[in-house]
Amino acid sequence: MDRRRLPLNALRAFEEVALQGSFRAAADSLNVAQSSLSRHVATLEHAAGVSLFERHPRGIELTPAAEKLLSSVRKSFDRLSLTLDEIGAQSTELRVLSVYFAPSFASLLAVSALKDFRQLCPGITLDISCLTLPQHQNNPPDAAVIYSRPIISDKVINLLWQVESTLICHPDLVSDSPLDSAEALDAFLGRNELLHVRVDDGDRFSLWKQFAGVHGLRGPVARGLTFDTAELAIRYAQNGNGIALLDPTPFQPEIVAGNLICPSPLRLTPGYGYYLVCDAEALEDTAVVLFRNWLIQQFCKSDRVAGL
Repeated sequence: MDRRRLPLNALRAFEEVALQGSFRAAADSLNVAQSSLSRHVATLEHAAGVSLFERHPRGIELTPAAEKLLSSVRKSFDRLSLTLDEIGAQSTELRVLSVYFAPSFASLLAVSALKDFRQLCPGITLDISCLTLPQHQNNPPDAAVIYSRPIISDKVINLLWQVESTLICHPDLVSDSPLDSAEALDAFLGRNELLHVRVDDGDRFSLWKQFAGVHGLRGPVARGLTFDTAELAIRYAQNGNGIALLDPTPFQPEIVAGNLICPSPLRLTPGYGYYLVCDAEALEDTAVVLFRNWLIQQFCKSDRVAGL
């Protein structure tokens, strides 16, 4: 028989009648009318082409065909019930996603926002790493946010935002004199330390060299302190020491509070951005899709970028 035509309600009615040994008792057990139960059994007998019960004044007896069918029906329904129980148990377990975040993205933006995701998706927990991205491990992360130049890959990639760097420093370093010319900016930079952030594939002074070249600055920029992360550089600057050349996006709370300032409107687009990366196969996982969508909604916002 084509499984699409299996009379499942009739099979359930048959099982209950066979177990109870009575149409009336089976009807009471299933809380249905006895006439309805009789019709289901008649439908099943018609489909099978055999009688399933011998009816006697003292009750009913199963035919040999019914004995064989009952064994199969009970095993099938038991297996279905067990599988549904297993699925239900799994749905209450936490789904753990492995996630990689670029260090500054994690500490300055993601960590403070993760509470919202946990409230939105309490059944998903995150195993977060900010160490070196495991490019060639057997178990890559389910999702990663990396700081990189544009990527060509077979992975699914979303640009969260394009980096635009500008000068950031403590307000006390800035005098009333406007920084409205290359000469004034050269003099301002010459009076202060320059802070650099190490990028894996470049000269540690490369960002400042690009900035100087684009804006016609003549003072030496291959000097000052170098840090592994933007967070370390900005914390040093926040103590009143040195000028960083960074994207202000992660530091808006400090800028709004007046603890940091962007003293010049000059910008540099160095070609880097924060990218969300997932394997295409991972998007078959509902938990990965939920987390990916949340990251995009949280950090890929035109107002977040345009106003900075």
